[in-house]
Amino acid sequence: MNKKVLKKRRRDLPIIKFQEKYGTEKACREYLFQVKWPNGFICPKCGYREYYSIERSGIYQCAQCKKQTSLTAGTLLHRSHLPLIKWFWAIYLISRDKRGCSALSLKNMIHVSYPTAWLLFQKIRTAMIARERDYILSGIVIIDNAFYGSASKNEKRESGTRQSKVLVSISVNQLGAPLFAKMKVVDDLKSKTISTAISEMIAKGSILRSDSFKSLANIKDYVHEIIVTGKEKYKAKSILKWANVVISNSKTFIQGTYHGLPAKHLDRYLNEFCYRLNRRFCEHLIFGKLLKACVSVKQTTYAELTL
Repeated sequence: MNKKVLKKRRRDLPIIKFQEKYGTEKACREYLFQVKWPNGFICPKCGYREYYSIERSGIYQCAQCKKQTSLTAGTLLHRSHLPLIKWFWAIYLISRDKRGCSALSLKNMIHVSYPTAWLLFQKIRTAMIARERDYILSGIVIIDNAFYGSASKNEKRESGTRQSKVLVSISVNQLGAPLFAKMKVVDDLKSKTISTAISEMIAKGSILRSDSFKSLANIKDYVHEIIVTGKEKYKAKSILKWANVVISNSKTFIQGTYHGLPAKHLDRYLNEFCYRLNRRFCEHLIFGKLLKACVSVKQTTYAELTL
């Protein structure tokens, strides 16, 4: 990544500044109100804008239809018994650490039980996933595949392996610097499966660059450019290196922070990794963006998170 790009990065909100801004329940309520109703209160039933505030219960009542609603209604925070200040700290801590933050670490930092910390983390991760799934890559996109998890001693790295198979897509600029990344767990590396996954991740008409990835040989609706190895091996490595970097960093993230995880949860954790990676140049805004995502996503139950 060139130096000019690096200079544009602005650092995250320091802990001491965060504490000054959101150190009280009142401050958290005021900011959450702005995030939920940026243009002022709107009644969810009739759309009327005037309201009465019932301070003790934290309820807002429409002045016209008398509908009562709360700041957390219709959000991931709904029906939570935790103070907003702990929600804010959880969102801040989870969003700011590029290495990830385990539920055990979160438990100790905001002083809650482990089940509560785990549930908080899963809900916040749900908001990250919702944001990542909505984003579609376009332009020039590097495509590669990777294998996650341990393989048996005699197992070969091929499509039949029991390791989890992941399709990695990275959009790059004209200079080859990475812009955004998406990662998706797939059942196999067959052409039909890969084509379906690509259509969900990448806009039609985009330029796909890969090495000799056989599953892309007859792909439709995209321009496929094969980066030749052999004589142009050095050139191929320089173009495809960011895929290797992203794959390596994601494996370190999963192994280092979570010490491995069940295959059924891999997709969720890869989305969490991509969420932070794709916002590395707006670290000063990531807390607000993630809080807004939590407000935009509907309540998720414990049963839904453990499926």
